[in-house]
Amino acid sequence: MKNELTTLRLWNPLFPHIYLRNEWGDLENNPVDLSAGEILEYEDKILDLIKKERLSDESERGLAVYLDDDLSRKIHSINPSVEEWNGKLWGVTGVQTYGHLSPSELSELTDWLSSQFSDG
Repeated sequence: MKNELTTLRLWNPLFPHIYLRNEWGDLENNPVDLSAGEILEYEDKILDLIKKERLSDESERGLAVYLDDDLSRKIHSINPSVEEWNGKLWGVTGVQTYGHLSPSELSELTDWLSSQFSDG
């Protein structure tokens, strides 16, 4: 294992939906689906919310503090974000690793991230 950090950026599509408020100010039960292009105007707000959700005990390691297997020894940090590319807003997860991940390690990481992101 190398001590040198390698950065990997994993891009994923966003499938946004919002809950509108009714005339009394309550959230509607059914969301309205938007496209990744329609939410570009919310990029700064989304980045602020991502920053707010970060817990103090995560420090620079981000979501990597929650890994509990062999990946935790190989991954230094996992930090989700969003970026505009080609007219759409995309999820981008920055991953810093000690050396390169093997194909099976990358598959394990992406499965873990998919599970984390599906939980919101």
